[in-house]
Amino acid sequence: MTPAAADDALRPLAHDFWRFLDPLIDPLEGGFFDPRIERVRHRHNNEWLRRKLTAGDFDPGRVAGRWRRDLTAHLAGAERLHYVARPDSGRVMLCVDTDAHHGEPDAAALAAWVTDRYFPGSYVEPSRRGHHGHVLLDREPGRLGPEAFNDLADAAHRGLRALAPAAGFRAQVELKGRYTIYDPREAQVVKRGGLASVPRLPNGRADLERLARAPVFGVDVLERIVRDAEPHLNSEQRERGARALVTGPGNPSSPNTGCLPTSADGAAGGDAMERMRSCCRDLARALGRVPTLDELLADYARHHPDRPCDADRRRRARDAVKYAHKVFDPAKAGGGGGPAWSAAREALVRAVEAHCTPATFRVERVARRSGEVVADDWSGRLPAEALAVVLYTVTKGSFDRRADPRDQWTCGTESLRAMFKTLKAAGEYRGPSPGTNKLVAAKRVLEAAGLIACFDAGYNVGAWGGKAMSKKYHVGSAHPRHAEFLRASAGFPATRAADARATRAAAEGSVGTPVSGDPLAAAA
Repeated sequence: MTPAAADDALRPLAHDFWRFLDPLIDPLEGGFFDPRIERVRHRHNNEWLRRKLTAGDFDPGRVAGRWRRDLTAHLAGAERLHYVARPDSGRVMLCVDTDAHHGEPDAAALAAWVTDRYFPGSYVEPSRRGHHGHVLLDREPGRLGPEAFNDLADAAHRGLRALAPAAGFRAQVELKGRYTIYDPREAQVVKRGGLASVPRLPNGRADLERLARAPVFGVDVLERIVRDAEPHLNSEQRERGARALVTGPGNPSSPNTGCLPTSADGAAGGDAMERMRSCCRDLARALGRVPTLDELLADYARHHPDRPCDADRRRRARDAVKYAHKVFDPAKAGGGGGPAWSAAREALVRAVEAHCTPATFRVERVARRSGEVVADDWSGRLPAEALAVVLYTVTKGSFDRRADPRDQWTCGTESLRAMFKTLKAAGEYRGPSPGTNKLVAAKRVLEAAGLIACFDAGYNVGAWGGKAMSKKYHVGSAHPRHAEFLRASAGFPATRAADARATRAAAEGSVGTPVSGDPLAAAA
């Protein structure tokens, strides 16, 4: 059969398939597998979707026709379509995605276990790396708005991911399919819905009939998953799950206004990209700025140590950082370092103007070619506000306890550059972003003024076992919060390069002992 003849044979099935999907999926949204980048992406960007939803200038007939054509190619295997939930419908189709990412042999058994235990009778079909279970639910619109349903589905996703390994499964499970959240008052797309795979119907019309006859569950089944998983979750995950369960008349969700509901930020999503964004969001709130790529990857690895860092993870991290620069508001994120920039700016600028004298602006350096020590005068080249931003970054890092002692109080050039970028994107800093030389000089000026102190200048790859660590800075004796820092940071884990070298030498049989002692000895 020729491709054209095959398409002709599939068109009636695609037409009936669309009639089934139309009440379930958002016709303007959706995604597909892009072979150029070898990953799934949304069909349209946020700006396109915002214009369509704001102006309402789309023809439902043309949209339906496009979906029917794409479904024909999808059923023929020429496309791999994905969908998000339709916000003006009370019926939802979620996808239980079990994957053997690393060749795990129990993906099929895991899919059967999840569906038999929580969604008996649901339609299940094989996928490229595992199985997809397509589950129909009644959202109960009077009880749950789209945003609240997203939160509950996210909690159930986390629950399944905790229950599967507890039951002895090695394959991964994800619960996919969410609503896109749109704020009509601000005419902004707040959060894109997580994409889920459109069923492939490998047995044609027989599979479509099985899907259409599948039972429809209530949202109570998602709540049961959350409760069953409680013993296997940490305290933060249990708290987030409990918040997702508190819905109904006593705590109504946001009403469905306009084409899509009004919403604030959503919770962590149900796929790898959403996990990365959630990690980036939490880290940004702790730092008071958008994290750098390396900071995000290191933090993500601490939360997910069982997963390898591959090219896909780095790509997701880059996308998460890029997205965070668009939406992160430093004015709302005080973090561990005290007030947000907008509240701390005036006091920090005053501290800079009071302690940075003409003498502190003379920074010595070693000339690369001659090896001579030369002094550069940075007076008039480093504005007080730029120095205040650097001081703000160091201040926040001083009160942020890191899990890895090697990372404690590190403040590299990339961290400073990220803070400037974050504040400029939010309109909180309007001056020029300093280059690398100015950022290095700014730290030297603040150190000479006593506003910051260098805990360890040992930037040495060999000392840290091949990991290049930035120099470590915390607030200095002239900083207005120095006494508070000494109290708050007592017992913080921190190691110097000399400690690392001595430890490595001892492990290799050489003579050497740690030398730093109390991490705060220098600060006191």
